[in-house]
Amino acid sequence: MVVASSLAGCSSAPTIETTPWTGPQARLRAGDRAWIAVFTAPTGGWSADLEKVEPRFEAARVFVTLRTPDPTRSVTQALVDLSVDTNVRPALGIEVYARTLPSKGGDKETAYSLAASHMSESVKSAKSGASEQNTGARPSGVGP
Repeated sequence: MVVASSLAGCSSAPTIETTPWTGPQARLRAGDRAWIAVFTAPTGGWSADLEKVEPRFEAARVFVTLRTPDPTRSVTQALVDLSVDTNVRPALGIEVYARTLPSKGGDKETAYSLAASHMSESVKSAKSGASEQNTGARPSGVGP
């Protein structure tokens, strides 16, 4: 299933797939001024480009394109970390969507999948408060 994300005033919103990310392992690291998305590529020769950042209330959406190595070139046979500065402050939530394209060309319409995310503490608190309110549970020691 494919779900299109939207950005008001933007005619070319990235397409997001609900299928799991199957590319290089992704994780987030809080830098001094921004979240860093780190992708662990299986070999050298991979590249990562920040395509777009969509500010949102709950979590900024960050879109990254990874490119596979050029098959005509020799590459290091070792795990390689690719770091992408997302420009999203660590105090904010973040969702990193990624896609993989060949080293040259590739379909620019290829959809993105969620590769990594982190919810801000304020959003976590708001969500847990809402779920506690919706459970109907009473604190212990409180009668009907």
